[in-house]
Amino acid sequence: EDYATLCAKEAVTKFPTYRVYPAFPAPTQEYQEDTVDFDKIKRLAAKFVGNRVVEVTGNNYETFIADNPGKPKVILFSDKKGTPLILRALSTHFDKPLIFGLVRDTEQGITSKYKVKQFPAVFLIKEGKP
Repeated sequence: EDYATLCAKEAVTKFPTYRVYPAFPAPTQEYQEDTVDFDKIKRLAAKFVGNRVVEVTGNNYETFIADNPGKPKVILFSDKKGTPLILRALSTHFDKPLIFGLVRDTEQGITSKYKVKQFPAVFLIKEGKP
């Protein structure tokens, strides 16, 4: 009742209604199930979170560090599959001032260089210096 005009404008007739309004030109996504499953809603919304995370390997590590020497880099060392949603969101939000990288636990050369013993581990690299 407090937002009747907005609900009428958006054609909301069922309560609660969950919608995802993507930031880019894509159609609105609506969660339309009788039972509320927040994991499903999270997965629906996660499809629209950008990803500017660079997968860092032994082959591109030096380039990752050397590129954009004035920008600090955030590296997440992870033993999980995929790119964490929070890292994807941060990489999109802080796209201008920071560069985000993801190093898998299988990259032994890089993990030993940073002396990573437990996962996850996060490092901030300033001015191209590990």
